[in-house]
Amino acid sequence: LDFESMRDSMLAVTGELGETIGGRPINVAPDNPQSTARTLYLFVDRHNLPGLLRVFDFPTPDISAPKRSQTTVPGQTLFLLNSPFVISRAAHLHQQMSQEYREDASKQKINALHQAIYQRNASQEEIVLAQQFMKEQVGSGDGQDSQIVEQGTGPWIDYVQILLQSNEFLFVD
Repeated sequence: LDFESMRDSMLAVTGELGETIGGRPINVAPDNPQSTARTLYLFVDRHNLPGLLRVFDFPTPDISAPKRSQTTVPGQTLFLLNSPFVISRAAHLHQQMSQEYREDASKQKINALHQAIYQRNASQEEIVLAQQFMKEQVGSGDGQDSQIVEQGTGPWIDYVQILLQSNEFLFVD
């Protein structure tokens, strides 16, 4: 997916995508965790294009670009790993699921995450891998207490972030 579609997809699966149509452009950074407006409405300064947009092959706004080049570079992966925007989306989706599914590492919670993100049920292998991941994270001292979750980290938030970074979510076949 291009940057705009990827960002909007993350907002859509978490239920945060703004539904306002039209209006003036929103002058915020595209990786701002508080901005839930569709990426289409973000302000683009022709003379000062944010580096993040350049990393994701955003065309130069000064010229006509009928087709966008498509590359996969390390900067894109680093954005997905470290961006407050992506971490905030993962934390928000985890919080939604935690209200409905209280039991940690439950098959139902894992399946619900797969339904929300991939629109399909988790396979048995994916459920086993997710439960193993949770067990390893808790065993390594990264257990989820309320302070860790408030800071936007913890094994469940990490797991949701992994799902949001997967090829199944980011690539269209």
